[in-house]
Amino acid sequence: MKLDSSIYARLLVNVSLDVAGTELSSRITSVLELMKVRGDAHLIPQLAQSLEVAYQEETGEETASVHLATSDDGLVARIARVIDRHSEDINILDDKSLIGGAVVRVGDTVIDASVKGALTQLKKSLA
Repeated sequence: MKLDSSIYARLLVNVSLDVAGTELSSRITSVLELMKVRGDAHLIPQLAQSLEVAYQEETGEETASVHLATSDDGLVARIARVIDRHSEDINILDDKSLIGGAVVRVGDTVIDASVKGALTQLKKSLA
């Protein structure tokens, strides 16, 4: 039976939630070796995205992302506090098209505090 990247991702998430420290490294190595032995090494590039989905499903945590017009660690830290996350757990994406500000996404909720979003709303209201 061929396995896909989501099955390996679930295995890695379960391994990482069960152990810590030096044992974690050896268990992750074992999973990667299993992928190689089974001829599934080609799935490794897909593994990062599958890991994120599997982790969210396992922990019930929604993805948080911040799209920024310019990098601003202080703003990301403030947003992280407001949405009750660690800055490291937020996907930060640079998006020059925003002109200024940020767009915050947590699960299905989107907060658009960008200049581009404000201009779009203004355009709609004037139409």
